[in-house]
Amino acid sequence: MKLTIRKMANIAVFAALAAVFSQISIPIGPVPINLALLAVFAAGGMLSAAEAVFAVMLFLVLGAAGLPVFAGFNAGLGALFGPTGGYLIGYLPAAFFAGIFCKERRNFWRYAAGMLLGLAACYTLGTAWFVLSAKAEIWYALGVCVFPFLPGDAVKIASAAFLSIKVRDALAYHAQE
Repeated sequence: MKLTIRKMANIAVFAALAAVFSQISIPIGPVPINLALLAVFAAGGMLSAAEAVFAVMLFLVLGAAGLPVFAGFNAGLGALFGPTGGYLIGYLPAAFFAGIFCKERRNFWRYAAGMLLGLAACYTLGTAWFVLSAKAEIWYALGVCVFPFLPGDAVKIASAAFLSIKVRDALAYHAQE
């Protein structure tokens, strides 16, 4: 993949969106509810899979370097490798799967399926990391890290799929003018 200035700008925009959306959060326990996944899914829906992954990598590198981009203005390696860091790392496959499924046809259900697969990968990595690092039981981890988030994540997937299709259609329309 050749990185043009336009692609680099798109990557930077989606990394910034993830940083901003992370701050729109509700602390409900060890894992806060926030809108970062909406930005991750939108990146996958509007960029290529590689570009979406690069956007998430940039977001993670900025946070690891100390910029307060994670939920609650957290930053640093402690946040990335702490009990909830697996969910942050899980943004990478979430962006990848969304990008793969959103590559071609603009079909809401196809987009949503890719985002759902990405969410499953994010939950799997995050929950496994939480269980190991917090020495928690799996049912406890699911109860505080997954089940409360399912309704909101369904709304994020539906919103990102819908918006991605509309934005892609609008960009295609304007490219024809």
